[in-house]
This record gives sequence, structure tokens and C-alpha cells, in this order.
Amino acid sequence: MKTRHWFLLLLILTLTVFGSVEAQTQAGFISLDCGLVPTTTTYTEKSTNITYKSDADYVDSGLVGKINNAYMTQLQQQTWSLRSFRDGQRNCYNLFDLTANIKYLIRATFMYGNYDVLNQLPSCDLRVGANKWFSIKITGVTNSSSYEIFHVVTQDDLQVCLVKTGPTTPFISSLELRPLNNNSYNTQSGSLMLFARIYFPSDPSSFVRYDEDIHDRGWTALTDNETTLISTDLPIDISSVYDMPQAVMKTVVIPANGSNTCYMRPPKISVSTIFNPSAVSSSNGKFSFTFTMTGNSTLPPLINAAEIYTVLDVTQLGTDNDEVSAMMNIKKTYGLSRKLSWQGD
Repeated sequence: MKTRHWFLLLLILTLTVFGSVEAQTQAGFISLDCGLVPTTTTYTEKSTNITYKSDADYVDSGLVGKINNAYMTQLQQQTWSLRSFRDGQRNCYNLFDLTANIKYLIRATFMYGNYDVLNQLPSCDLRVGANKWFSIKITGVTNSSSYEIFHVVTQDDLQVCLVKTGPTTPFISSLELRPLNNNSYNTQSGSLMLFARIYFPSDPSSFVRYDEDIHDRGWTALTDNETTLISTDLPIDISSVYDMPQAVMKTVVIPANGSNTCYMRPPKISVSTIFNPSAVSSSNGKFSFTFTMTGNSTLPPLINAAEIYTVLDVTQLGTDNDEVSAMMNIKKTYGLSRKLSWQGD
């Protein structure tokens, strides 16, 4: 069996404490509704309060389209329209006005919705900069798929590209960037690609995103019969480099039988984080995490949330900035904006 490498585990634990909540803004956010027309349109998605705009200023190619009207009512608005790339092997978004050497959450979302009336599920490769990010394979007409990566940009712009890998047409529904604290989610090498991000609410259908999470991380509910839920209505002191959302930290699970005990003690008035800064691997792709018993523990172990990432190798360096500038000047001078072979690094 093929060995699966590079899992990073992050656990967040806390006790209930008093604290304040800072006002939330979308400073530094880039929220693109791909294929949105007219291109001057902006709107605020009601379920998240995120303001979206057209992707027209960030891409030189592609055709705009809309999913089947019957699917729109059950989906967020940024997935209603899309941009497809029928021509060219590689089509790219040039994301500008970024801050060099800052860590960003980058999210690409795909909702097919039979926009082309072909009922032909597309597939393609997704690339960030000069490196492959993920192989996208749409699994259903109404299945919305999102892919996230934590990536440090080395200059003030970044290219995200779709690469054709077969007979179907690549497309994308939305593309989003969110700045993060550089002291969070540290790893010894590479970028972090999301595998799972979970928390433990009473409602199994709950989902937390912006504006409850100021960095717009998506938190998926997890419930089971082996744990007991504890919750509070009191405010939580969430001051840490991870800026955990109140909605996630207000609930905690402990073992249902209460017999296991915890190997660490969270500080009483702050968030405590356990994480593995180096990659781990498994021959069968399975990992387990266990709270070990200590002799002086009087309370069962507790956990508020967990995040798991795969480490993405981003060793392929981008072209030197001076060379990029020279090439872009040539592109502009000779009117090559629509030349598909002049896209990407």
C-alpha cells in the first residue's frame, strides 16, 4: 500500500473564562465571485456577511456561466456563477495587492451545477504559484467542493492556475484569500493543505465561518456517542495567535464514561494549543490521538476543536521578480493579454 505522508495535527483546548470580543473587519480579504456579471457588481452574501466582487480584474481568459436555477436556493450566492476555461492548457488568476511574506488562507470553491447542460463532471489540476496544489475531481452535479491552503506569499502578487488534465473543461466558482497571523500554523517546511477542521456543537448540522471566525476558517460539526458535550453562554478569552471563534470555543467534549484522564492541564484563563510542528507519516494512512493517564488528574480530558493538515511541498521557486516585470512589459507592449500561452509562471 502506498505510504501517505505529511500529516500535521493541531489541537485547541480551553477553559471557560471572561473576555472581550474585538470588532471584525474584512481588511486584506480578497473575495472573488468567478464569472459574476456585470463586472462592476458587488454584493454581500447574507449567510456570512462577506462582500464579493467580480473576478474580471484578476483573469485574462475564460467564459462566464451560471449553474442551473433549480440549485441556487440551497447554495451561497458566490457559487451561482462560475468561470470556465474551454481554451488553453493552463489558465491563471493573478492575485495582486497582497503583502509579501505574509501567510494567507487561500480557498478555491467549485460548484458544477450542470452549467453547460452536458452532465459531464469536470476534473483538472489546481496550482498555486509554480507548484501543484490539488487534483480536482467533481463528484456530483450539486456537490460543492472547497479546497484550502495556508501559504506564505513571497511577493505582492500570486498566481492561482487551473490546468486541463483531460477532455473536460476546467472551471471555478469562487476564489478567496484571507491574511493570517504569521506566528500561527507554523510548520518546518512547505504549505499546509486542509484535511479536516472540526468542532463539537450540540447541533450536528452547525457550521462556523465568517463573521464568527475573523479569518473565515470553516469549522465542521462532529458529534458521536462516545463523548459528552459541555457548553457555556459566558464569553471566552480567545486572545491568542489563532484567534479562535467564540462559537467554537463555547462547547467542549469529554469522554462519555468519564474514566480517562488528561496528560496536560490547560491554563485557567487562556486558550491552550497543542500542535506538531513537524510532519508525521503512516504506512496505511491512519492516525490516532490518545489522551494518556496521569496519576494526579481529577477531571476527564477535554477538547474544543481539532485541525489536521497535509504538508504540501512548494519547493518549485517562482521566476525572479525582475524577469517577471520584463515579461509583463513585453506582454503589455505587444497586446498579449489574451494570449493563453502567456499565463502562469
